Amino acid sequence: MKTAGNQTVTTTDTLNSFDTGTITVAVGPAAASSLTVTASASATAGTAFTVTVTAKDPYGNVATGYRGTVHFTSTDGQAVLPANYTFTAGDNGVHSFSVTLKTAGSQTVTTTDTVTGSITGTSGAVSVSPAAASVFTVTAPGTATAGTAFSVTVTAKDPYGNTATGYTGTVHFTSSDGTFTNLTTLKTSGNQTVTATDTVTGTITGTSGTIVVSAAAATHYTAAAPASATAGTAFSITVTALDQFNNVAKSYTGTVHFTSSDGAAVLPANYAFVGGDNGVHTFTNLTTLKTSGNHTVTGTDTVTGSITGTSGTIVVSAAVASVFTVTTSASSTAGTVITVTVTAKDAFGNIATGYTGTVHFTSSDGQAVLPANYTFVGGDNGVHVFSVTLKTAGNQTVTATDTVTSSITGTSGAVNVAPAAASQLMVTAPASATAGIAFSVTVTAKDPYGNTATGYTGTVHFTSSDGAATLPVNYTFVGGDNGVHTFTNLMTLKTSGNQTVTATDTVTNTITGTSGTIVVSAAAVTHYSVTAPASATAGTAFSITVTALDQFNNTATGYTGTIHFTSSDGAATLPANYTFVGGDNGVHTFTNLTTLKTSGNQTVTGTDTVTGSITGTSGTIAVSASAATHYSVTAPASATAGTAFSITVTALDQFNNTATSYAGTVHFTSSDGAAVLPANYTFVGGDNGVHTFTNLTTLKTSGNQTVTGTDTVTGTITGTSGTIAVSASAATHYSVTAPASATAGTAFSVTVTALDQFNNTATGYTGTVHFTSGDGAAVLPANYTFVGGDNGVHTFTNLTTLKTSGNQTVTATDTVTGSITGTSGTIAVSAAAATHYSVTAPASATAGTAFSITVTALDQFNNTATGYAGTVHFTSSDGQAVLPANSTLTNGTSSFNVTLKTSGNQTITGTDTVTNSITGTSGNVNVTFASGGATHYTVSAPANATAGTAFSVTVTAQDQFNNTVT
Repeated sequence: MKTAGNQTVTTTDTLNSFDTGTITVAVGPAAASSLTVTASASATAGTAFTVTVTAKDPYGNVATGYRGTVHFTSTDGQAVLPANYTFTAGDNGVHSFSVTLKTAGSQTVTTTDTVTGSITGTSGAVSVSPAAASVFTVTAPGTATAGTAFSVTVTAKDPYGNTATGYTGTVHFTSSDGTFTNLTTLKTSGNQTVTATDTVTGTITGTSGTIVVSAAAATHYTAAAPASATAGTAFSITVTALDQFNNVAKSYTGTVHFTSSDGAAVLPANYAFVGGDNGVHTFTNLTTLKTSGNHTVTGTDTVTGSITGTSGTIVVSAAVASVFTVTTSASSTAGTVITVTVTAKDAFGNIATGYTGTVHFTSSDGQAVLPANYTFVGGDNGVHVFSVTLKTAGNQTVTATDTVTSSITGTSGAVNVAPAAASQLMVTAPASATAGIAFSVTVTAKDPYGNTATGYTGTVHFTSSDGAATLPVNYTFVGGDNGVHTFTNLMTLKTSGNQTVTATDTVTNTITGTSGTIVVSAAAVTHYSVTAPASATAGTAFSITVTALDQFNNTATGYTGTIHFTSSDGAATLPANYTFVGGDNGVHTFTNLTTLKTSGNQTVTGTDTVTGSITGTSGTIAVSASAATHYSVTAPASATAGTAFSITVTALDQFNNTATSYAGTVHFTSSDGAAVLPANYTFVGGDNGVHTFTNLTTLKTSGNQTVTGTDTVTGTITGTSGTIAVSASAATHYSVTAPASATAGTAFSVTVTALDQFNNTATGYTGTVHFTSGDGAAVLPANYTFVGGDNGVHTFTNLTTLKTSGNQTVTATDTVTGSITGTSGTIAVSAAAATHYSVTAPASATAGTAFSITVTALDQFNNTATGYAGTVHFTSSDGQAVLPANSTLTNGTSSFNVTLKTSGNQTITGTDTVTNSITGTSGNVNVTFASGGATHYTVSAPANATAGTAFSVTVTAQDQFNNTVT
């Protein structure tokens, strides 16, 4: 059943309809599966109304037991909806709520179970009408052009933004543009708005969005310029394109052309406005007016002449002074006063009557007497007269310059200055000359101011600082000289260095003059001067100076030849060839580059490598020997050990000259550590650097030896003799060389060396040697007679065999001279490999009592084989014996505990576990019964007997090991 409530079920027989029966069933609703939301069909925005929510099961029955929580949503985003609500038992599945919708139009309300989203329901459409108007919206275009009408739309809206379709009020318009006209024209460019307001209810109002008002087309310019300017000073003007409402015509791109009431004005060039100008362009410092008075500047569009504009009046004042004019007479005599007039003018040629600067005078005439600095005053009205004296003949000018602004300056026209009477002579000569070469000098008569006295006709006489000079004869000036006369190639100087020439009037000696310095250089080189010290020490470098000289013995400073050196000393170290350079000025010092090595009088010569006649030789240089640096030690080529001989020591300098003044002390050493050498000796004057040490040297060690002498103070002063071949003396003993160790039974070599008393090998020894040894069992070499080929040494190869371990020696002795003998060093003889054991045990023992035995590994010579590393295994003649486990030995021997149990003579045997030939058995050990005595009996009886017939029994007392306890 699906329908809640009391329901009946009737059954009827299909053949007999009277057989029927009915039962009533109370049907309860199923669980809620949906919600129905009931709301009114219409509502006013902002006014609350009721909605009813009913929970239903799948069959449309009210789910009275629904206890879920419902959540509300709406198609109206502004709706005021109930909070979540949980149904209670009292709801019986139905609950009413208050809802306010605000958005006009068809809206719905939906409720949904917060847990089971499928339990949901939506109301039928609610037609929401707007509320009363509360605000206007004013819609206008985003942009407009000044003076051009456009449309605006006014919409009445309720508080929720719904269009108030029933609004019938009256609207009034205002605008942020004060020149606004209704229906709708804005005239002021920029951001503007339009506002609509209800004429009764002022709160019902609204303003349009921003309307960007752009200017209309340009109709005229404004030209902005300063009210005043200074002639010649640039200033800026700004041109603004305006429409008819005086808005800036930002889109204006016409071309402006400038004119001015000042015909001399400098104006901006034509300019085409660009987008970036936005209708305004400033012509920065491009306008310069030059005519004082009231002036204007006008800008006019080059295409549309009605687009024009003129600046306000610009009052132009004169500029400051920028230049002087300097006026004076056209001619003057040197030293005579003239007048000069200075006028201050501006840049445009007007007298700067207000100029009050300070003027400073200069002149092309460095000797001019000029006015002191002068500050103009108001009464000057820009003009002042000054006195000037010019002194330098020729065309001269006077310049006036403002002391602060140096660009305010002016120079006079040329003043032709005539010279005064002669008062001095000027002698002009070349700055340089070559000795012996004639040159020209010019004599000029000058007035007191240095001007050439063109009318001078006096007579001049010449002198010179060079006493060897050849000079011109006296000369009388003539009119054609015009005060100047050149004496061509009449002057010859011969002394190098700085020289002068003087000319003097023969009547008035105050009229005189001397040339500038004439640097006289030497003539071509003809020879050298070589300067060296008067004495030198052999081996010590010294300096020499070479000077190139001309025929007058002047230093030839320009000489650049190459010099080569030679010397009377064939061993000398001389400077390398050297090419003179300009910086040498003909003189070069070869510092510490010359070393003479041969004592006596020597010289050094320098010669030009190209021109052999250019040469020079030093004065005599007395060369003395240098200090001793080493010895020469002279000794015989051979000697016999122990026999004294003589040596000679000579002190030499580094060049092998005998240092005759040497007075050092010599100390001797030798490669022969056993040598007997002379005592230290101090050379004396009489030695003259050479001393013989007669028979004071004895070498003792055969072979090649040397003797060295060394100064006791200066160790570098030393010398070693040539090789001295030292031969041994007669043999006095042997050296027997044998190995430090040997193995018993293994042959080895011994070497016998015949030595003299100094232990030198006596190579000539031919005696016979006999061998003995501390080892009585040793096998030794037979007697041997040395032969010449032995050279005193013979090796007896593998002829010696020692057999007794321990420290042994071998001795060799001459069979004729018993004192010629020698014994080897100790030979540590180690045992050979083990061949058998020695087992040591006590002679007697008690059965059951442990005792100690010692096992020793022995080689074939019965030496203890200390290196034996085998393992020993024990057996015994006593089958009951308690024996050691298999063991290794320490240094060839070890002790062990053994217990024998069987009385009588017993033995113990040790055998190598690998090599059973290595074995050994103890001596007999007599074992007696145990110390505790008898522990039991044995009773012996026959195996059978006849009754009544006696038989014997034997009772034996035995210890615990069944030994008879006797």
